[in-house]
Amino acid sequence: MAELDFAQYIPQRVVFVDHDGEEIAADIQATLPELEFRLRERHTVTAEDFQWADTMIGYTNGIEHVAQLRWVHSSAAGVDALLRKGWAEGVLLTRTVGKMGQRIAEYCLAHALAHTQFIRLAADQQRQRSTSRYRPELLRGTNVVVFGTGEIGQAVGNAFAAVGCRVLGVSRTGRAVAPFEQVVAMEECAPVLAESDWIVFTLPLTEQTRHIFNADRLSHCNGAKLISVGRGAVVDAAAMLTALDAGQISAAVLDVFEKEPLAPESPLWTHPQVVVTPHIAGRTDPEDVAKDFLDAVAALKQNSRPRLTADPARGY
Repeated sequence: MAELDFAQYIPQRVVFVDHDGEEIAADIQATLPELEFRLRERHTVTAEDFQWADTMIGYTNGIEHVAQLRWVHSSAAGVDALLRKGWAEGVLLTRTVGKMGQRIAEYCLAHALAHTQFIRLAADQQRQRSTSRYRPELLRGTNVVVFGTGEIGQAVGNAFAAVGCRVLGVSRTGRAVAPFEQVVAMEECAPVLAESDWIVFTLPLTEQTRHIFNADRLSHCNGAKLISVGRGAVVDAAAMLTALDAGQISAAVLDVFEKEPLAPESPLWTHPQVVVTPHIAGRTDPEDVAKDFLDAVAALKQNSRPRLTADPARGY
């Protein structure tokens, strides 16, 4: 989109279709009082609202009206749901990241440390009034492989590097980027999987990444622990369960799932090596949406591409 006249996307009328609309609109209008807003719930937005607006802030509702808009600012980092039915040519798509990288990084580090320090065992022993000794392990010196080396993956890499881990990256291109000691392309990841102690998934969901962690890639693992915080469908859950039982991976921390909420009958709930959390690792706060939207408007006024512009052709 480098050839575009980005100034054409400067907003005038914004329809907001998501949670926390009043708070986000107030934050935005404190800086841009000239903007007109319509605040709608997902079940109250109408086709007329999209005819009135030139810009939408939200997530999936109204996707069928995107062609009537000039700009859609996603209130989430992932845009796969918006792109599911294709994308209208010429409509700008940006996204919200905010403090998500730091939140996800701390989530991953916390669960890794909980594992090496046997925090759950300590809690179980306290409930049982047991004082059986155990031997905590060091996270320092372990190999951490992060799938996805964008802004969120880099934050995860920085967190593990800060405690002395060797951090490797896997990306679509294999392009070198800090803080990763080495970055390999997706099709060349088998050797780094074989030496991994921890594998973290921060990948967006595209047709290329769906079930990219499948039985074939799992077969290269030697007891690694897995943390999934990007999109659930990146991991083939059935193959992962088989790999857990076979010892190819020794534990899994899952915050995202192919279908959410996770079905009550899913075997993931009761598997002894699996920790389930309810998609909370990368929570988006209202101030994150407002700030990233305002940053994008500032770029548009300079006729520049906003930093968090998504590429519909790539899917992120």
